[in-house]
Amino acid sequence: GNSFVMDWMRKIAVVLLILLAVIGFTVVPATPRFDHVLEAPSSAPISVDKNRVSNQVAGQVSDHGSGQVSGQVSADLRKYSMLSCNRDVFSFKETSRNQMGDHNPRLPYVPYRIEEKPKHLLGIVVPYRQRWNHLIELREELGTFLRKHHIEYRFFVLNQSDEYRFNRGSLMNIGVLAASIYGCDYVALHDIDLVPLSDKINYGFPAEGAYHATPDGIHPSKKYPGYFGGVALMRISSYLRVNGFCNMYWGWGGEDSEFERRVSNATKKYSDFKVTRPPKIDKASEGMPFKHLGAESHSRDKRSRTINKYWRCEPGNGYSSVQYSCNRVYEENSLNDVIFIDTKLHCDKEITPTCDEDMVKTVKP
Repeated sequence: GNSFVMDWMRKIAVVLLILLAVIGFTVVPATPRFDHVLEAPSSAPISVDKNRVSNQVAGQVSDHGSGQVSGQVSADLRKYSMLSCNRDVFSFKETSRNQMGDHNPRLPYVPYRIEEKPKHLLGIVVPYRQRWNHLIELREELGTFLRKHHIEYRFFVLNQSDEYRFNRGSLMNIGVLAASIYGCDYVALHDIDLVPLSDKINYGFPAEGAYHATPDGIHPSKKYPGYFGGVALMRISSYLRVNGFCNMYWGWGGEDSEFERRVSNATKKYSDFKVTRPPKIDKASEGMPFKHLGAESHSRDKRSRTINKYWRCEPGNGYSSVQYSCNRVYEENSLNDVIFIDTKLHCDKEITPTCDEDMVKTVKP
C-alpha cells in the first residue's frame, strides 16, 4: 500500500516539475509602443499585389442580392493579401497608457469576442492621422452602442504614415479591402469624430445601395443639402459597384461630393440600388442623434478644398486602382475589436500635385 502511494506521489511530482518548467520558460512578447507607428512613417514598406486580392474579393461579393460574403474569404485571401505584410501584436490599453500617461482615467479595454460564424459582420473603416483621443472615445462609445444593438463588428483603423497630405478616400478604399479579407460583408465609412447617440440610427445590415446615417439635419454641424460625408453604411458588394472613393483628393474637401455622385449615378443605373437615411429626429425632444467630438485636423490638410473641387475623377479611379504600400498590421488577439493598418500611399505629383504640401502653393484653380 505504501509503495503504491509513493509511486503516485512521484508521478505527481514529475508532472508538477514539468508544468513549472513550461511556465517558467514561456516567453511573453513585449508589448510595443504604438505611438511611433501612429505618428511617424514606418521604415520598411512592403508593396503588395492588391489587384490580385481585389479581384478575388470582388468574386466573393458579386452576389448583389444577398450581400453575403463567403466564410472562406478570410482563409483564402490571407496569404495573398496586404495583411500578409509585417505583423505585430499590441495591447490597446497599454498603447493608450503610452499615448496619454497613467493619469488618463479612461483606458478603454472591452473584452469582445466575435461569434465564430456571425450572420453579418460590420467593418468600421476609420481613416486616421494623429487623433488618438478621438479614437479611444469612438472605440469605447461606438462599441457600447453596437453591442447594445447586438451588432457584430470590427474596427479597421487606417493610419496614413507617409509624408503626403491626408487622403481620406484612398484610406477608405484600403479599409474596405481589409474588412473584406477579415470576413466582413458590410462596412461603415466612419469619420473618427462622430459617435451615434440615438437608437434611430441603424448600424444593421443595409439594403443594396447606401444608408447615409449623417445627412443634413442629422449631422451635428453640417447644414447643407447634398452633404454625403460623416457616416455611411454599405454592403461591400454595393461599395464595389461604385468603385469606392476617388483617389485624387488630397487634403480635406471634395471626396465626399465625388462619392455622392458615384452613388447617385448607381441609383439611376441599377434598379435595386437605393439611398436610405434615418427618420427625422426632433432634437428638442429626442436629443442630438450624434455627438461631435470636435475637429483636430492639420491645417496643411485643409488648404486644397478650393483646388479639389476642380478635379474630374474618372469612374475607373477608385477602389480598383488605389496605390499603396502596407507597412504593418497591428492586432491583439481574438478578443480585440481593433485592427490598425499602417500604410503609405503613392502619389503621382504630375497628376495630383496637391498631395505635396510644398506644391499646393503653386497650383492655381
